[in-house]
Amino acid sequence: MIPFAIGDRVFVMPDLSADLAWVGTVRDVDGSRATIEIPPVPTPLAVGTTTQLAMRRDGGIVLVAAEVIASTVRSIHVRVLTQDGALGRAPRAVSRKHLRTELRSACEVEVEGARVDAAWVADLGAGGAQLVLPGAVSIAAGARGTCVMALPGEPRWTIAFRVVRVTSEDGDTRAGVVFEGLDAEIEARIDAFVHFVRRTRLTRRPPEPLK
Repeated sequence: MIPFAIGDRVFVMPDLSADLAWVGTVRDVDGSRATIEIPPVPTPLAVGTTTQLAMRRDGGIVLVAAEVIASTVRSIHVRVLTQDGALGRAPRAVSRKHLRTELRSACEVEVEGARVDAAWVADLGAGGAQLVLPGAVSIAAGARGTCVMALPGEPRWTIAFRVVRVTSEDGDTRAGVVFEGLDAEIEARIDAFVHFVRRTRLTRRPPEPLK
């Protein structure tokens, strides 16, 4: 039996060496097989591809090896691989590098028309984020800007924001921002990602509430 249930949110890692992960939703379970909805991809995964599925279960993180037996640009149908009669792989710790739960990938930030190089997303909330701007950046609450970013497996989005809080930490500027005019579909995908990360407690700490 596959150790997931319908409605579970799982990380789908089609290639561990590529540091890539999608947030998927289990839509159907049939014994050792399952159908998982994934974000749209340019090309379906090839049949026979071995992928990894991960989620928190019983106080640990279950990592299961599975084989793709059918695929579309929006879903994969997988069969759990067995080894010595055991189901998939034993639960073990999953690298944050592969799950990318801290969203430390670089993003493109502009504030009041000025580009900020090497910025990154430290924390992500349902309606905003905490951006780290390297060095002492002159920025004040009320400033507006844009951030080009992407969640694992998603296309890059340009999101408008308004700065609500500015602090300094370790020589860098941290800006608490709220998103403005966010597309409903993008907002739903961010909400789903945040919900999964908070539920599985894979981050060191939850995002700070935006005031």
